[in-house]
Amino acid sequence: MIPFKLKQQKGFTLIELMIVVAIIGILAAIALPAYQDYVVRSRITEGLNLSGSAKLAVVSEGTSTLTDLVRVSNSWNSQNGFLGATSKYVTSVCITRGGANCVGNIDATNADGVITITYNEAVVGLPAGNNQIRLIPYVRTGVVAVPTLQAELTAGNNSGSVDWACISATTASANSRFNAALIGLANGVPERFVPAECR
Repeated sequence: MIPFKLKQQKGFTLIELMIVVAIIGILAAIALPAYQDYVVRSRITEGLNLSGSAKLAVVSEGTSTLTDLVRVSNSWNSQNGFLGATSKYVTSVCITRGGANCVGNIDATNADGVITITYNEAVVGLPAGNNQIRLIPYVRTGVVAVPTLQAELTAGNNSGSVDWACISATTASANSRFNAALIGLANGVPERFVPAECR
């Protein structure tokens, strides 16, 4: 009797290939949303980087008197057709004025030094109507309740170091850092897209 010989298989079976394709599909389904969130976060960071110049202007030129803060705010806001600073992802970066643009006369009654970053939600990938982050200047003077820059300048005080509270849709980080009771923005960037300091 002639012994039966099996041919040695070369390559993969169809089932093995299907299993590999299924595993790759599952990994892609998990990785894609995480990558999309990462891309949005990097675009949000661009707006925070743009606000650095506005923060510097407030700290270096607007912390002596309310008049200085008014001058700095109006000067900054008049840039780029009353949009402050802009980029592909950022619609405006305004001092004291928030919203679609920085138009409006700032005077001693409303100068607060708050920087509002408004994002182009369609380009960034944000949900409609959730496109702002605010940076609120506080003055660290050694007291437990940290006063805002506006409160200090109104009281005639100009000593201490300026520190910034960042708020978005949530405010837990800012409230704990500044012993404050800030409320999240109704149109704030969702928590999952902002850096830890803005949550």
